[in-house]
Amino acid sequence: NNTNNSSNNNKNNTNPNRHNPNNNPNPNARPTYADLFRRGVFGWFHTSSEIEPRPAEADKFLTFLDYCKLGQTVCYAEPWASAWGDHGQRDPRWCSPPQWEYWRVLSDLHLGVSNEALYGSDLQVALAGTYEHVPVGADYQQAFNDTFAWADRYVGYGARPDRSPGAWIAFRGSISGPPAYNAVVSDYEFHMQRVIDKAAAAAAAGLPAVPVL
Repeated sequence: NNTNNSSNNNKNNTNPNRHNPNNNPNPNARPTYADLFRRGVFGWFHTSSEIEPRPAEADKFLTFLDYCKLGQTVCYAEPWASAWGDHGQRDPRWCSPPQWEYWRVLSDLHLGVSNEALYGSDLQVALAGTYEHVPVGADYQQAFNDTFAWADRYVGYGARPDRSPGAWIAFRGSISGPPAYNAVVSDYEFHMQRVIDKAAAAAAAGLPAVPVL
């Protein structure tokens, strides 16, 4: 497990530019190397892509929003585990594997990844309808194929609205957590943003409501 190894290896490391125990980017790295990141000389990479960040892992996702979504440098995010939760052990999942993979890909696109990373076992679902050599059915196979086709259509265009094949937004409800976490788990956006509907407040004030387009 790369995340655990990174954490263990850095417990006694005093280098200020090394990762911290949560495997988030060290805050000293930004001001020290800011120009190199902005010019695309350095890139950002992590191995924690999920349907949404774990609260202790939110900083690396915020880094992607700051640098990658704006197209300043190359960014790569490897999945933490397969859509089933497997990565040498099995993490719990609160939705089906197709749902997990769909929202994980939307998160990656929202964050501005340069390329979409996939677990080989998840790709096998799309190719053959099997997971770890066990048939999972035509519905799962179609769902994974649709998700990967969606990713292929949009990945790499997060900072290029002039070349993007389209725009979309995936609505998400408010989630209570640390400020950095809340900033990342908002709507997943791709050249489109939600405008707060002020119609109710306008009506309460006796003003005409203006529809949000």
